[in-house]
Amino acid sequence: MARAPNVALAFSVFFMGCLGDIAAPPPREPRAPEAPTGPVSACRGDPPAPGAIAQQFAYLLQKLDAVQEGGRTLLDNTVVWWSREISIGNTHDVNGMPFVLAGSCGGYFRTGRFLSFPADTPHNRLLVSICNAMGVQVSSFGDPRFTGPLPNLT
Repeated sequence: MARAPNVALAFSVFFMGCLGDIAAPPPREPRAPEAPTGPVSACRGDPPAPGAIAQQFAYLLQKLDAVQEGGRTLLDNTVVWWSREISIGNTHDVNGMPFVLAGSCGGYFRTGRFLSFPADTPHNRLLVSICNAMGVQVSSFGDPRFTGPLPNLT
């Protein structure tokens, strides 16, 4: 088994303010008649230019990949999660949200793939998978009704 990263090295980057869409969700029928069919902005001021957040994410990954760490790169020994807070703004829907994981967390995750899960798969299971990758063996995260890691990540 691959070395689990030191949990003390875990950190998060939080962008304050309006981010706009970081990734378009897969097309689907609106859940309610008032649900939007396109992006909805409740921001004050101008949101970042299209792709600005993606460029910053790519920049972070390039910087992590440039640091050698024990025969691997820092990116290889890290996992970076990128997502939105909600799927549809005005309904606060969380189903069908896209998530991006970069880095293998010390070889724990298989990388370079696109995986699709049912729209109602709770993201709590992704958080369980990330905890397990960091050596924190938990079976649930947050709501105890949603247990177990996501399949096919390792």
